[in-house]
Amino acid sequence: MYTKPQFLNAGCRSLLLAFSAIMLTEVVSAAVTKDPLIDSEALAQAKMLGEAGELDFKEDIIPILENYCTECHNPDDDEGSLNLEAFLDPAEAIMYPEIWDRVAKNVKLDVMPPVKRKDRPELHERALLVGWARQMDLLWDNGKMGTNPGRTTLRRLNKNEYNYTIRDLFGLKIRPADNFPEESSGEAGFDNDADALFLPALLMENYFEAAAKVADAILSSNTLRQTYLMNAISNEEGARKVFTFWAPRIYRRHVADGEIDRLVEVYKKSRDGGKTHQKSMRDPLVMMLVSPSFLYRSELAIDGGGKVVGLSDFELANRLSYFLWASMPDQELFKLADTGKLSDPEILEQQVIRMLKDDKSRALSMHLGGQWLGWEKLRSSANPDEGKFPMFDFQLRVDMYRESYIFFDNLLQENGSIFNLIDADYGFLNERLAKHYGIDGVEGSEFRKVKFNDPNRGGILGMGSVLVATSMPMRTAPSVRGAFVLDSLLGDPPPSPPMDVEQLPPNDTGLPAGTFREALDEHRDNPSCRACHALIDPLGFGLENYDAIGRWRTTQAGAPLDTSGNMPDGEEFNGPAELKKLLLREKEQFTRNMVGKFVSYALGRELTAYDRPVTKHITDKVLANDGSIQTLVLEVVKSHPFLNRSNPEK
Repeated sequence: MYTKPQFLNAGCRSLLLAFSAIMLTEVVSAAVTKDPLIDSEALAQAKMLGEAGELDFKEDIIPILENYCTECHNPDDDEGSLNLEAFLDPAEAIMYPEIWDRVAKNVKLDVMPPVKRKDRPELHERALLVGWARQMDLLWDNGKMGTNPGRTTLRRLNKNEYNYTIRDLFGLKIRPADNFPEESSGEAGFDNDADALFLPALLMENYFEAAAKVADAILSSNTLRQTYLMNAISNEEGARKVFTFWAPRIYRRHVADGEIDRLVEVYKKSRDGGKTHQKSMRDPLVMMLVSPSFLYRSELAIDGGGKVVGLSDFELANRLSYFLWASMPDQELFKLADTGKLSDPEILEQQVIRMLKDDKSRALSMHLGGQWLGWEKLRSSANPDEGKFPMFDFQLRVDMYRESYIFFDNLLQENGSIFNLIDADYGFLNERLAKHYGIDGVEGSEFRKVKFNDPNRGGILGMGSVLVATSMPMRTAPSVRGAFVLDSLLGDPPPSPPMDVEQLPPNDTGLPAGTFREALDEHRDNPSCRACHALIDPLGFGLENYDAIGRWRTTQAGAPLDTSGNMPDGEEFNGPAELKKLLLREKEQFTRNMVGKFVSYALGRELTAYDRPVTKHITDKVLANDGSIQTLVLEVVKSHPFLNRSNPEK
């Protein structure tokens, strides 16, 4: 049960409440009436009581919720998929800090309660809601609510993991999972989220087909066939030897004698049916490749609900390899796991560094980086219009994709600073991509490190992959780009747009206004759109020098581009270079967001409130090491949720 921290006596608390209300009224008044955001001074005052731990939920917060919120946010109406009546109990309320973050955001934006409502909270009441959210954040961030590694969910190999695992098991170059159904991203935003990795009937059929394809590829190749059959004698004894060697590798764990016996029985049945030794060895191989022990990353069940235990060394080897390589452990990891040495902190750290230096760590750049920062969309949904942008061909698409993951991979290999993702004076280009960007002096098709003289181009906001992924097929999308900055970089997603919002034109030519910015300004005059667009549009305007396929421009529709904008706190900038400088002032927010992405990807699940102390601790470590990306990875691997697992309470 939560007990309110008693930092201040009752008299001091009353003074603080009165002081907060008086100070906020004048400061917030102008912000709410002229701008949907409360300015930084008002926010500082609003957080005062929360940071002191002196807000009382029953006394200070429930009356506000009942007066202004629960009329719409209740079990029957459930406006915005939020039932605040479910959180009126103090013991329940403190368990969901993300709810209060959401409430505080809408209060600061002045979008809730709706502007059209006459009875709206006073400024000091808004301040108390913001302060309560801050109080909950600190309560969880500081570990006062404890830690929990999260539930253990059986995780199926996704398409990429399946392909890479087959590659590393047998040395095959085929990609049998490419024809599997597309994976969906879970709430965490990654396609390795266990809660989104279902097993439809069609996929099970695909697994049988893929297993047969792999087995046939192995047995039809002289070299691979000899590797699989191990030159063992062609009888039951030889078959057992083969299965004893391969089953632990395919299942990625120790294998019981009974499991080997079942494989031998399948072999014997085939031989008794008149098949040759080689053909009889095929069926057990297919059997292993469609086994849940191969298709799933299982961790042993725990007796007792809510119990927390450390991972076994084999479980740790699997978590580590699928985090950094999206594939199975190699022989060195297996050997360390078998001898119980992998969980030694010093050895574990050495293995992380070794694995990051391996080419297989490129999977981390392609899939974690690509899904978080958007270049994965170049493989699917990002499709500039061929008529308007005929120069955007397949090869340019591939070049943009390679530019991004090579940059990310270089950070991992060289232990670069994560802040280079926001701004860097270098990139990785070949001649074709350099010409597209208007950069001279790069020749040949090979990618190489290129020093930038233009401060606008460095970092992910100057990469074609990100710029294409945040554009429409026929035009740029300042709102989408602004939302990308706010959500993907700063971890502060804007509110969802209304269902009946008027759509902007798909093209940026032939508009009544002189520029697309003017058209978007008119769109923002809609009260339903203003609060959200006031946040994201000014950020997106700063990137308008880049067209929909990432080329630099200074005019649009014959008129000079206006690339001025402002940060959510109101600070102004002009163009990409100045925007990036202001983003670098938000290092803590960017770092914590990036840490959350790495933790979520590593665990294959959405983060919970219990992960907050972990992300806060790792963030502090990374900031103390000047943004070292290897520090980030190492701290994720050493974290409590990565090294432990639990069962949910029954």
